[in-house]
Amino acid sequence: MTANLLQPQLLYRVGLMLVSRNHWRRMMLFEDSYSKMTRLLMEVADEICNGRLLLTHEGGYNPDTTPFLGLAMIKTLSRC
Repeated sequence: MTANLLQPQLLYRVGLMLVSRNHWRRMMLFEDSYSKMTRLLMEVADEICNGRLLLTHEGGYNPDTTPFLGLAMIKTLSRC
């Protein structure tokens, strides 16, 4: 059975706390990292579920970084 027969929908929970400026995580991700990850998810969604993609915010509440990471993802999503 292929993934297409299941009519999947891609759901991704987005944690916006993996940035270099987060002293607890130190994952060294930046705005362009989140943009690239979003683009990859969009490609997978196009391939396996007709472009259906749902992103939800989970984690990452730093007012100094979260808005910029979210904006990077929204900009990427709006380039459809």
